[in-house]
Amino acid sequence: IMTFENPSDIVEFILEVATAGIKSSAIISRTSLSSVDLTEYLHVLLVHDLIAYRQIDKKYLTTTKGMSYLETYNDIRSQTVPNFAQ
Repeated sequence: IMTFENPSDIVEFILEVATAGIKSSAIISRTSLSSVDLTEYLHVLLVHDLIAYRQIDKKYLTTTKGMSYLETYNDIRSQTVPNFAQ
């Protein structure tokens, strides 16, 4: 189960796992989020067009805008977070 240091990490995780499409129940099972907390995050991501909901299979998918957000987030993070593996 994933735990997160801040809300940005939660957003990044949701966008990452939604690139291939994922149900909300699968997100909950992989994180420490409650269903209420996840619903709030999904709502914000939907309102800002970072994810879309596909009714036919009840999966959330990262949008093009969400993919762009992920790229920017990861670029900034790679420049600001020390990489201790090197």
